[in-house]
Order: sequence, then structure tokens, then C-alpha cells
Amino acid sequence: MVVRALRRELSRRLYIRAGVARAAAVRMAYLAYSRALLRWHDPSTPEAAQSLRRRLEQLFDEDWQDAQAGYHQLDALPLWEYARAAPRLLADLPRTRARMGRGDFRELPEEAAPERYPRYYARNFHYQSEGYLGHTSAALYDLQVELLFGGTADIMRRRLIPPVVRFVRAS
Repeated sequence: MVVRALRRELSRRLYIRAGVARAAAVRMAYLAYSRALLRWHDPSTPEAAQSLRRRLEQLFDEDWQDAQAGYHQLDALPLWEYARAAPRLLADLPRTRARMGRGDFRELPEEAAPERYPRYYARNFHYQSEGYLGHTSAALYDLQVELLFGGTADIMRRRLIPPVVRFVRAS
């Protein structure tokens, strides 16, 4: 019994540490991407960094607890998918920067027939290549969101699962 409890606690701590480390790596990648794309730099304070780390630890701990309770798989991040998308994201960087510089959010492929859609969809959302209507933006979207949320977007989505399951069970 003691060994099982120790193994469980070790598993929990390793999951939290690995998640925080992965989030830090994703955050560094996002900062590099943002600097290249936007020429943006916003240094963090040590206090803010420590606060973020504590909140990340809590987020990964809650995710681990939910997985142990059977709400979802422990780690469902499509890391290989992201690794395959990263070179395309970097290759698209010059086009995105140029589009931003021109303020052009309507550069869409003709084969997408943007005239068939409402204006909101017939645009480059956040200056993404091909906007909502193309294969490139679809292939890069999840990676971009994961970068934007510092490696925690998938976990934040999963935070909805337990309350929904509890609601359904109670109904």
C-alpha cells in the first residue's frame, strides 16, 4: 500500500514537473516567434515568473487529478503533430510579417472562393496565411494556439470535461 502511494505521488510530481518544463519550452518558442513576427519584447519580472510557475503547477496537478479520476487520458497533446507543423509555421513567418506590415487581412487563395462566405470568415484571422478558408491555416492553427497559451491550451480545454461529466451524471 505504501509503495503504491509513493508510486502515485512520484507519478504526479513527475507529470507536474514535465508539464511545467514543457510549458517553459513552449513559452520560449512563443517569445522567439513573437519577437520575429511582431518585433515585440516584454520582459517578465521574477515575481511574475514565479506566480506563473505556481499557477502552471496547479494546472498540471489538476489535470493529473482529473486523469486519475478517469475524466480523460493523462496526456493527449499531439506533440508529433506540432513538431511536423513547426517548420511550416516558421516558413510562413515572412509572409505573415509582410501581411501585417501592409495591414492586409484579406489575402486569401482564389480557390477558397471567399466571396461565398460572410466577411468575417473571408479574412486572414490574426494575419494567418489563407485565413479560415485554407489548408495551411488549418494545419498550423492548433500549434499557434498552443504557443499562444504557453503549452497549456490543451489542458485548459480539458478543464471543461469534469464539470460537464458531473452535470451529465447529475441529470
